[in-house]
Amino acid sequence: MKIKITLKVLIATLFVCFFLFTVSSAENGHYIDSLGHDIYLPKPPQHIVSLAPNITEILFALGLGDKVVGVTNYCNYPPEALKKEKVGMLLNPSIEKILSLSPDLILLVAEGANKDTYEKLQKIKAKVFVISPSNIGKLYDSIVAIGKICRVEDRAAKVVSTLKKRMKKVKDSLSDVKPVPLLFLLDINPLVSVSSKSFYGELFSIARADNVVKNSRIRYPRIGWEEIIKFSPEVIIIAKHSDNMTENFMEFEKMPAVRATPAFKNGRIYLVDGDIVTRMGPRIIDAIEIFAKKIHPEVFK
Repeated sequence: MKIKITLKVLIATLFVCFFLFTVSSAENGHYIDSLGHDIYLPKPPQHIVSLAPNITEILFALGLGDKVVGVTNYCNYPPEALKKEKVGMLLNPSIEKILSLSPDLILLVAEGANKDTYEKLQKIKAKVFVISPSNIGKLYDSIVAIGKICRVEDRAAKVVSTLKKRMKKVKDSLSDVKPVPLLFLLDINPLVSVSSKSFYGELFSIARADNVVKNSRIRYPRIGWEEIIKFSPEVIIIAKHSDNMTENFMEFEKMPAVRATPAFKNGRIYLVDGDIVTRMGPRIIDAIEIFAKKIHPEVFK
């Protein structure tokens, strides 16, 4: 009996110690990023550099735009982001330019070819915090994490709560509809689509779309014209990344393979804002709403 009681006391003590350690580490300015690295920031950051468009959008959504001193050349939303100092390209920013801004926090995404940038910043002992919003759940986690390290936890909680409510509204609206065969293209020259291995698998599941390229072994496969005929999509959605895409889109619609699809015959080929539908940030809910309304217009009349 004594052994059992002692064991229970020991477990309870360890739990309390763990809880106190977790709280005190946050209070002492220690934060763990998605790579498991401990970042020490004893005070709220005042000069933040964002190295990805989705991070920039998160910062502004949290009301931290005035703390942002540098962004990449691709950070174009919200419009205020365009006024910030540019530190270079997404995958190869200028370390010299970053340092000239004297940042006390640099935010980076784990995905893509960012390893070199991360290692360079680590060598100079820069304060780098990495997030990994590879799906919607991890996006919520990333927003909360940035909110904590910037000491705006309440704002982060409100942003996440709002996004979840909008997500639930879409899910509830589409709960009884049948998935529609969809071809989604990130580019049309060359033809680049997405598989279920990418975060689009989750988005299309919510939007009740049956991605015709879902079974590809790679996340962003190139496809041929003959495959478009074979897939026979009822809806085709294309991400527009530049004004030049409009001319390419007109040429795309003239192709025999495209004209053979139910999507073309029923006037269901759409060009949508590429920034909104390709960034795993707060506007990803906008992307889901766009997909849902294009795929199931009868539900959102």
